Amino acid sequence: MGKQNYVLKKKGDIGQIIAEIKLLTILPKHNIKVQQPLKTLEGEYFILYEDTYYCMYEYLIGNAPEVKDIARLKVLASDIGKEIAKLHQALSKLHTEVQFIERNLYMDIYKWAIPTIEESQIANSKVIQLMKQLKPDMEEIFPSLPRQIIHRDTHLSNLVFEKNSFTGFLDFEIAEVNVKIFDICYCLTSILSELFTNEKLKSQWFSLIKPMIEGYNNQNPLTQEERNALWHVMLGIQVIFMTYFISSPELLKMNQDMFLWIYENKKIIEECV
Repeated sequence: MGKQNYVLKKKGDIGQIIAEIKLLTILPKHNIKVQQPLKTLEGEYFILYEDTYYCMYEYLIGNAPEVKDIARLKVLASDIGKEIAKLHQALSKLHTEVQFIERNLYMDIYKWAIPTIEESQIANSKVIQLMKQLKPDMEEIFPSLPRQIIHRDTHLSNLVFEKNSFTGFLDFEIAEVNVKIFDICYCLTSILSELFTNEKLKSQWFSLIKPMIEGYNNQNPLTQEERNALWHVMLGIQVIFMTYFISSPELLKMNQDMFLWIYENKKIIEECV
């Protein structure tokens, strides 16, 4: 028998573990490729050791795409969008079978993130000012956006390809109910975060937006309201990440600089979608 590889992960909340395991065992029935959890000899999907939960998963063959290989990303962008769309189509059917925490993106931004950033007094005041100006628009836009279970962590490290063939999604441990387009927006902003300090690569990020959005749309059509909201959701994601990194000056600065860059490039981004 050949050597087999597995992945052992330290886990957190038992409720989230149970929801994730249930999701991972159901999704293959909907033709969604995901990393499968493995049972212990006692038939459980997790163990408790020294007050910490652990789960073991199969090892998916392949690698996450290299973000700075823009030429390859351009080839894969449509497929990335399509696979996220297929995942969403499957997840939309599971809201009664699997219970995940429900999040309100508008409330997360304006009742948590902005007050936290404002209170810190170390973030760029221009970001706060711009978000306050955008508040009426976001208050109107976000409630109209379709909601469902989403992956919530769709950076490229969680999408595995063998050469140019998709082999599966990883890490559903922070899956939640939220606006559907969060996943596609986060995939794009996470790519930008790794290109952002390289001016040449950063400028090529725009070329990934259209094929990724169209790959998604061809599989799972976006409403016009969703297309119109992509820029707003990207800004909201940046504000949330600024809050996460409020105690890490370098990461805070990068995320607020990304916010301002996305804000300033609204026209180009909207032309791409």
